[in-house]
Amino acid sequence: MDSKTQTVKLINAKHSLVTYLVRMDSASGAQQTLADSSAKLTSYKERLCIDVNELRGKTVLEVGSGHAAALSNCEISELVNVDPLMNVYIKYIKGFPDLYPDTVFLKSDAESLPFEHNRFDFIICINALDHFNDARKATVEMGRVLQPGDKLFLNVDCMNRLNVRIRKRVGHPYSFTPAKLQELFEPTCLNVTFEQSFDIGPSHTMHFIKE
Repeated sequence: MDSKTQTVKLINAKHSLVTYLVRMDSASGAQQTLADSSAKLTSYKERLCIDVNELRGKTVLEVGSGHAAALSNCEISELVNVDPLMNVYIKYIKGFPDLYPDTVFLKSDAESLPFEHNRFDFIICINALDHFNDARKATVEMGRVLQPGDKLFLNVDCMNRLNVRIRKRVGHPYSFTPAKLQELFEPTCLNVTFEQSFDIGPSHTMHFIKE
């Protein structure tokens, strides 16, 4: 089996698994979703190393957001969440997305974002890049829809060079080291302004600014 076919099979398996789990747990509904969002915001601030006040009054896109809108109460002027499984969340999670009337939820792959060039002030991508079908294409797309001079905040689970995962896992067609992440972004219009690794996860955070 070639690498591309294996990646497609892994992604399809993940989508089927997540759909099943969401349907099984849909009874928890609105209250659990709100709890997830509150916990997620704390995690975002810690893992992304950001002051969410920087997002206030700005246009923000979260790529690979899942169903918990962590940034929904941060006084963002326009918050758009995209995820390839968004229709599943909307269909099966009781009360979602009505819990977040000021957030736009769209079904979209990261590799073909449905927005014009230079659309957003900030882009958030946390614990998602290694789930995408084509990580390189996704980085180019995020750079395309970000305004010049503005920022992408990225967090990805990483391994060091000796322990990088060799086998691909369901829903994780990519494994990264910090060096591999840097290589991935080299062809884009995004330049690194901040970088830090964490033991939790382990995860790696990078801030980029668009030329």
